[in-house]
Amino acid sequence: ARADPAPQLAPASAAGGVAAPARRIRIGILCRTFDKGPDSEAVLTCLTGFDPARYEIFAYSIGFHDRVVSKDPGFARIFDATIRHRRDLPEDPAGIRAALLADRLDVFLYANATTYGLQPLDLALYHRVAPLQIVLNSHVPMGLGYPSFDAMLTGASDHPGHEVAQADQAERLIRLPGPVINYLTTLEPRPDPPLDRAALGLAPDDVVLMNAGSSMKLRHETLATMMRAVAGVPRGILLLAPYNPGWAARSMAFTFNRQIAETAAETGLDPARIRVLGELSVAEAEAALACADLYLNPFPHGGATMTHLALIHGIPPVTLRRRSTRSIDQFLVASHGFAELLADTPEDYIALARSLGTDPARRNAIRTRLKQA
Repeated sequence: ARADPAPQLAPASAAGGVAAPARRIRIGILCRTFDKGPDSEAVLTCLTGFDPARYEIFAYSIGFHDRVVSKDPGFARIFDATIRHRRDLPEDPAGIRAALLADRLDVFLYANATTYGLQPLDLALYHRVAPLQIVLNSHVPMGLGYPSFDAMLTGASDHPGHEVAQADQAERLIRLPGPVINYLTTLEPRPDPPLDRAALGLAPDDVVLMNAGSSMKLRHETLATMMRAVAGVPRGILLLAPYNPGWAARSMAFTFNRQIAETAAETGLDPARIRVLGELSVAEAEAALACADLYLNPFPHGGATMTHLALIHGIPPVTLRRRSTRSIDQFLVASHGFAELLADTPEDYIALARSLGTDPARRNAIRTRLKQA
């Protein structure tokens, strides 16, 4: 039972506005981390501007840490000035529920990040913690499958034919134009990249088509599609950086090497036109990316970090439209107005990559527009 009723808005005032509620509306939002990074910056941007006389904001975190977040005292001060209540949730389901229920929320928002398998957070959120519960997704909404959530706040697809139907979802879809979850964290490339083409064994006139997705993302269809695209580009080179330290690193190297050899033989791509790099930090991956002409996004499991970096450096990211829990790459490309870099099928993907790979004038024009965007 709630200790107090949900706030009720008073009737409109004579001036045409709406009077403040009897008490402030409590909004809670759960994200992975409070450290500076894509999730925390998106949450901060989303909740900046809420009237503190009308709303009381609570932010919750499960303390997740990965390679794209960093502690930043300046960001922490801005976060605390905007969102007065922050809570680090405990690890057990009962403790998570107790912490959320103690704040007597009116609205609970979940900035959804994909998890695999049944985690304590899934158990905690399976039952309701607030009268209204909403999931925030990118433009490919992925329902959690929990009966406790009422709606998904999601962006509209750039392509009507790829819009997800309401009939496919148990929760109500609330579509808004533009980004709902925005991954871009900076618009400035790092200065003086430590790698150049010579260091990577690339010739000045090579046309470099790069992918830096983990080897776990490069399934057979994806790798074959990329190789077929490269095979159709004179002096095309497939540059791969598959040993992502945030994923499986080099633990699958033997299997991946065999997969590369078999797929190259199947597609007719000369193995001499494939370069495989070792483990790279994010800074090194960004430096290698600056040496590329095109970025080839994987599918169905996309790549948000590298798409983000490709956009910053003006490297056109060839991307497949699809329904996937990891679809932020197509969302970033579309939200910046570059639907011409989105393909509907793997065959379209190959044709697009070949067209861009053989047309340097078009690539340069897109590069200029990307940097302006």
